[in-house]
Amino acid sequence: MMTKSAALEMSVHGIRVLAVAPGAVDTPIIQGYKDQGMVDQMKSKVMGNKLTLPEQVADTVYLLSLPEASAINGSVVMADEGYASFK
Repeated sequence: MMTKSAALEMSVHGIRVLAVAPGAVDTPIIQGYKDQGMVDQMKSKVMGNKLTLPEQVADTVYLLSLPEASAINGSVVMADEGYASFK
């Protein structure tokens, strides 16, 4: 709701507001899961059976910043390898 509210408020200024929701991203923050041998379990919950790479999240943000994506506003874009849809 925060994304939608901010998009409504900022639209009068020509500013789009989007949220990117990454899933399990292969960064040092998940090291604890790796140490406990839980990475395979995390991978099994996504379509490609792999963790999202940080570069993929950055690519998603870049795509949303392009003028060609100007119709997207007030949305949450899932960059989670399908986790939220297929877990």
